[in-house]
Amino acid sequence: MKGFSRNSAGPMANARLQVSQMTASVQLVQALGGGWNAAQLAAQ
Repeated sequence: MKGFSRNSAGPMANARLQVSQMTASVQLVQALGGGWNAAQLAAQ
């Protein structure tokens, strides 16, 4: 395979895993009613 390097596969897989974990965390916070911002806190 042209342009393929075994050394670059590890970091890319790591980056994809981190993105997946962050996305799941954000979705969990939103599902639990999160998603507030500073303006909403001041209004309470």
